[in-house]
Order: sequence, then structure tokens, then C-alpha cells
Amino acid sequence: MTSLRITRNAPRSVYSADHAGAPSAAGWLRAVMSDRTLIILTSLCLIGLLVSLNLIFRFPAFQPGIEEIAQILG
Repeated sequence: MTSLRITRNAPRSVYSADHAGAPSAAGWLRAVMSDRTLIILTSLCLIGLLVSLNLIFRFPAFQPGIEEIAQILG
């Protein structure tokens, strides 16, 4: 029985040789904006922030409670 020689291709670079420098910021931004999960998560966080700020400014008596919670959390 003869053993066959295993040949492997040389590893390829992640970045092609065509790039003249680093990837552009516009490409990164386009990739981030096309991710639906990230947009949904960001919008939910923004809504939560706006609701929290609304409660703080609408009920001034609520602010000392938040300051106490901040002291407990460190």
C-alpha cells in the first residue's frame, strides 16, 4: 500500500492585495447600518434612555432616589 502525499494550499490573507491601505470608514458604517439586530437593540436602548430622562425631569422628587441608588451601586 502506498501512502499519498498530502498537499495543502498556502494560507490566504484576509485582506486582498488590491487594497491600498486600511478599509474605509464608509464600508464599516454601511456594514453596521445593514445589521438589523444592532439597529433594533440600539433603538430599544435609546427608547429606555428617553423614558428614564423623561421620568427624571417630570418628577423632581424621583431624583433623590436615583442618587441613593447611584451611591449604593458605587
